[in-house]
Amino acid sequence: MDTHFLHHVLLHLHIFKNAGTTFDRALSKLFQDQMTSYDTENPGARISIEHLTQIQQAHPESRVITSHQVGLPVPVYSGVIFHPVFFLRNPIERIQSCYHFEKDVQKLMNDDVTMEMYVRRNLNNPKINACFGIQLATITDNRYINNWNRDELTDIVVNSALNNMQTARCFGLVDRFDESFEFICHRLETYFPELAQNIKPAQQNISQASKNIDDKTKYVQESLSKETYSKMLDALKGEIILYETAQKVFENRYNKYSKRT
Repeated sequence: MDTHFLHHVLLHLHIFKNAGTTFDRALSKLFQDQMTSYDTENPGARISIEHLTQIQQAHPESRVITSHQVGLPVPVYSGVIFHPVFFLRNPIERIQSCYHFEKDVQKLMNDDVTMEMYVRRNLNNPKINACFGIQLATITDNRYINNWNRDELTDIVVNSALNNMQTARCFGLVDRFDESFEFICHRLETYFPELAQNIKPAQQNISQASKNIDDKTKYVQESLSKETYSKMLDALKGEIILYETAQKVFENRYNKYSKRT
């Protein structure tokens, strides 16, 4: 197929607290007015394949689209090719990041709300939420999820997410952000020459958490009762499998890439 006449769109699946703001800032510097950031007014809404098609067609000049509400699969239609990109994060470590961000930055809870209270509240929430299910739900085939409920996160959903991660042209890991950004640029620069520019993204909303995973996961465990910690691990089972597999896939891909450079 002659790709010269195709319009390529980098589609950023912006997962909350997964280095998405840092990635978007870097893309914005490179693509400027050719980048579209789009979320609906309803924070809990999801963007369907049909809706994403409408967004792209309403912004035909855009070569980057980023959204917290978009998922997979991407639309397929004449003349346009989407290249989905996403970042994954240790699901235990990201809980403390969500907690501190919502409490200390967004001011969504009182100072006396402990991590124990926060995790229990999210465990009791039947909906897919910031702590439980968001990574799986974003990169699985979203046609398996109709109501955005956690009980929809079946083995089929986990396997779909694993398949989409393993077949993705590229994805990143938050704890290896610089390497991830370098690798994403390498994999996509054929379609987006701007990515060949040697830039170092300025980190946004990223604490030292992503660089000290062992300490942070231990912090989560020590902040929770044994019962809550056990329930948390059970609720995160699918995302832990996804993340641990993603680590191996990324390590293999990056090692092959680095040996050639």
